[in-house]
Amino acid sequence: MVPNAAVSTHFGSFIETTEVQMDKMYDVNFKSAFFLIKEALPLLKARKGSNVVVISSYAAYDQNKELGFYSITKTMLVAMT
Repeated sequence: MVPNAAVSTHFGSFIETTEVQMDKMYDVNFKSAFFLIKEALPLLKARKGSNVVVISSYAAYDQNKELGFYSITKTMLVAMT
């Protein structure tokens, strides 16, 4: 399984991100992968050889100030993985 979804609702410093923009990025970039994995895990465990491949972004490691909160959500994926 490959949970791979992303959205960036703000280009610029994370401190300038509105709550609405932040919520959208958090929901799509992190929570969607988390809950997909959580729900699929029992099925994956039952099937021998199943794997989960989480795709993040270079932004998780190279926190360019213009990528703002997007980078933070991608770092969350790395930490979860």
